Amino acid sequence: MKGIATTAASAVAALLLLAGCGGGGGGEADTSVRIDLTGADWAAYAASPWREVNMSGLPADHIFTFTPAADGRYSVAVHCSGDGGSLAFVHATRTELPAIDALCEDGGAASTYRVSGRIDGADPDGADNIGIFLDGADELFALENNSTLLYEIKGVKEGTFDLAVVEERRGIGYYAIKRYAFKRNVTIDRNLTDIDLNLATEGVAAIEHSFTVTEGEGYAYLITANGTPVRGIGYGGPSDGMWHAASGKTVAGDIYQFVSGISEKNTTKIVFDGRSALTDPGDVTYDPRSIATLDVDVTPEGNITGLDYTPAAESPPLRMYEILMEQSGGFQREIWLTAGWLGSDTSYTLPSLETLAGWKTEWSRMEGEALDWEVTAMMADRTFSEALEGIVEDKESDLPLFGIRMLMHWSMESGTASPIR
Repeated sequence: MKGIATTAASAVAALLLLAGCGGGGGGEADTSVRIDLTGADWAAYAASPWREVNMSGLPADHIFTFTPAADGRYSVAVHCSGDGGSLAFVHATRTELPAIDALCEDGGAASTYRVSGRIDGADPDGADNIGIFLDGADELFALENNSTLLYEIKGVKEGTFDLAVVEERRGIGYYAIKRYAFKRNVTIDRNLTDIDLNLATEGVAAIEHSFTVTEGEGYAYLITANGTPVRGIGYGGPSDGMWHAASGKTVAGDIYQFVSGISEKNTTKIVFDGRSALTDPGDVTYDPRSIATLDVDVTPEGNITGLDYTPAAESPPLRMYEILMEQSGGFQREIWLTAGWLGSDTSYTLPSLETLAGWKTEWSRMEGEALDWEVTAMMADRTFSEALEGIVEDKESDLPLFGIRMLMHWSMESGTASPIR
């Protein structure tokens, strides 16, 4: 079973799927659904019945639009170039998801750069290390009794990001952030010169708060408005958990992200809580065990029953299910079922698309082989469209977890469906 940190990190896939929600159909008629098929080599859709998409007939932006069924329900299947037997399925209503983006990587290799600079004003008597965060790259440097640090970090993508610097002290059984500093809207390209920063004049003090997870473990992040994740600003547990807020210089779009969870046997329960960093949230407490347990049955053929999950009183409404299926020979399915698409149905049958043009036999499920599966009930205090309205355009893939202001509860169950021999 995946640990809390690994499971939490996989949430970015769902964020990428939903990142186009606010698009409202990309300028098409109000009844259309818009799908970005960049990076895909095969796709099919269903209002009723299933039809393959003419990939060679797509426009230059790879956007495909179609009209869903009269009740707004639709389904999409996408195979990404180079993904072997892996397919992604989305079953939704247009009200919930009028647009779907980023089911596939675009296949283009983004330019990356080495970024260097000088950090002055460090306090070697009060801190041991300096953490440098830019885009998704980060490095930790030892101060070694110096107030000045010359740094270099690699693998920074081209674009506009925020540089975040953290001054910290750590030891056996001890960890504390002393100061934060930010350099906003840094343009990363071939013309970039050194990025310098002075902690003494540009830094702000960090404020320590408690981070209590009644059972399980937790992690805290600061995600800047331009998509730079600052990891390791705190950890949660039943006792001695803590996290560090910045005492100033946060801006609209900065998010504190708290992730907490508990895993037992074949179940995992996770709380994602994204809060605006313009206000210091103070002490935080989470109880992932309060999330209701998911209980489903999955057959070796990929059919699922028990999709009648009822959230606990402490949880927000159910928004969708995410389903992962895999066989060792290469067969993989990632499936999203929205609550609106399911309606009163409590079961799901994996679509059979072998008769559609362009289908490859190696994508099919292998008879007689066990099927590994994982099902997640996703609850959220807002619709995904509402939550994503404030996300920074083109920063979706830079955000770890759900880097948005939203409370989510996840209840997960995993297992293996073995055929009867």
